[in-house]
Amino acid sequence: MASNRQRLTASLKAQPAWLKQVHGVDVVPADPSRVVEADASWTSTPGVACTIMTADCLPALFCRRDGTRVAAAHAGWRGLAAGVLEATADSLQSAAEDIMVWLGPAIGQPSFEVGPEVREAFTRQPPADSRCVCRQFES
Repeated sequence: MASNRQRLTASLKAQPAWLKQVHGVDVVPADPSRVVEADASWTSTPGVACTIMTADCLPALFCRRDGTRVAAAHAGWRGLAAGVLEATADSLQSAAEDIMVWLGPAIGQPSFEVGPEVREAFTRQPPADSRCVCRQFES
């Protein structure tokens, strides 16, 4: 992983701000000089890249419509249920209609079996809808 980060850093025209991702909701200012425990970061500094890593979790990239602030979020199921995307949008300090978001690839429902604790995490928070997590039955 370290060699991949070095290769990416060498190829960028920006300084990456790495995170120690913990499947939480913390959003921090991007700081290329240190690694912070968080799952999202934001910056308004040209030449600083908000950097996240994902495998099966959802990557989300945010920006203000005027381009003055950007953010990146790593959203696993715990972070999604706890509001990491909402917290990241809030970090842009902009009206919702002035925010653009790009969602990257993530694991899909046919490949991701979850237990009752995941369904509970999503349905106990408003706006709760038990239809968002359904039980798949074998035939």
